[in-house]
Amino acid sequence: MIRSATLPLQATLPALTDNSRLKLFSGSANVNLSREVTHYLGIDLGPMVRKRFADGELYIQIQESIRGCDVYLVQPTCQPVNDHLMELLIMIDACRRASARQITAVIP
Repeated sequence: MIRSATLPLQATLPALTDNSRLKLFSGSANVNLSREVTHYLGIDLGPMVRKRFADGELYIQIQESIRGCDVYLVQPTCQPVNDHLMELLIMIDACRRASARQITAVIP
């Protein structure tokens, strides 16, 4: 059973009382959506370097300290699904390596 949330987004994110612990990063699938979410929440989009090597492999580096932070990754899985899903998984790996306290994937 799938339930839809009727609460405003602010009510569903307990970390909003401490914006210093809340970090939001965007994948390449829909950066505009991520910008709208950060504008709504009153925070900045997290800086991240995204490079694609000549062989097609993707490199992601988080450009700020997220140690102990609650991280939200916004990445839809629209076409090409495989590329966007792999990018999300690599973003999750980068956040784990950077010692994020909690990682939440937002997949609209």
